[in-house]
Amino acid sequence: MGWGDKVFGIHEQALNIHVRRAEILAQNLANVTTPHYKARDLDFKQALAVPAESLRLTKTHQQHLVASGVTADAAAIQYRKPLQSNADGNTVDSHIEYAAYAENTLRYLANVTFMNHRLQALNVVLSGGG
Repeated sequence: MGWGDKVFGIHEQALNIHVRRAEILAQNLANVTTPHYKARDLDFKQALAVPAESLRLTKTHQQHLVASGVTADAAAIQYRKPLQSNADGNTVDSHIEYAAYAENTLRYLANVTFMNHRLQALNVVLSGGG
């Protein structure tokens, strides 16, 4: 357990899960017209249950920053149950995907805000203010 875990709790892991979910939802939207594409989503609670240290990033470009804990366990990624079937077998409903993306973004921003407040409080303590 590092100092970040003590300061941020599960919020750091939650941010990483939100990033992964945004990627999955964006893939769904990118494939809205792809025949037989099956929409996927990430089960946040299931992904949060996976220990952060077991999650790793794949560095795909030399200029990427080194980080850990961004991808979720494959078991947390599930196919979305379609509300209606399309003739071409595609299960992406753009309205659902956009709504899920917006909700995910708001939750991500809430975690960022929480973490910023924690950092500001820590800065006050370390600078001897307060």
